[in-house]
Amino acid sequence: MSHVLPHGLATPEAWIWAVESDGRVVGTVFVGVREGGAWLYDITIAEGDRGKGYGRAAMTALEDEVRALGHDTIGLNVWGANEVARGLYRSLGWIEESVHMRKQV
Repeated sequence: MSHVLPHGLATPEAWIWAVESDGRVVGTVFVGVREGGAWLYDITIAEGDRGKGYGRAAMTALEDEVRALGHDTIGLNVWGANEVARGLYRSLGWIEESVHMRKQV
């Protein structure tokens, strides 16, 4: 990740936010600027806190933060087999723009 955060937490146009519930950190969101728009590098919700709506709430809050930063798009990559995340993103209005495929031969 040194290419994404060359100056650590002081890297311009890169933010890491905590996802909190009742004063307890349940996850993190890492976003930066890439290709002229916001880019979601990572969102992680603690395993024991998944399925409780924290990811959905974090994604919704992310949209507000990105707008406040002056951007009107957010991009991300997601593993094709990660159906839970892909379902969440689709339910929030995200669209798939490309699909990378591989076959073991």
